[in-house]
Amino acid sequence: MENSSTFFYPLKAAMVENFLPHLFGSPITETESKHFCTCQPSHMHHAGILILDPVKTAQSESHDQFFKSKEATAHLIDAITKCSPLDLQKHEHAVRNAIKRKDKEEQMDRDESIGLIDTFPAKTQRCIMRKLDFKCSGWLSITPTLENHFDMNPDEFRDSLALRYGRTPCKMPSLCDGDGEIPVLLIMH
Repeated sequence: MENSSTFFYPLKAAMVENFLPHLFGSPITETESKHFCTCQPSHMHHAGILILDPVKTAQSESHDQFFKSKEATAHLIDAITKCSPLDLQKHEHAVRNAIKRKDKEEQMDRDESIGLIDTFPAKTQRCIMRKLDFKCSGWLSITPTLENHFDMNPDEFRDSLALRYGRTPCKMPSLCDGDGEIPVLLIMH
């Protein structure tokens, strides 16, 4: 729906203040919340976690699915509603233009993602860039079933997210249960 972004502010606040900290098992920074809540699903491929920012998604004409759909189907809608002949070339041209615009927006989203990554501390940047360079986001989008061994309990999921972003896992023991040494992750902080 057009002009609906104001209705999504309470949802975004709940996501940032409650959902994300519970998902990670610890507080998150403002920079992290910007990185985790994005406009585009493609952001996951840029080290996001595929949580869409409902306000940005609804408010920006350049990111609004309503306008993209309307642009791609404008000629088709005119042909149907006005009972006029359908010109397939015009329709295909409209679809191609909408796809080009979408591709341009995705490139801008990639650039924005890289810019946001640059605002993280160096250690976190290295962790995120490693995930980008080696395309390590698949586990976030696969159905977690027993058959493919991608089922995780909440602590395993939180630990995976923590390691993905260079954070200390939230239930990290202060000493190794094997040799009594301080874990390397705690030494690095």
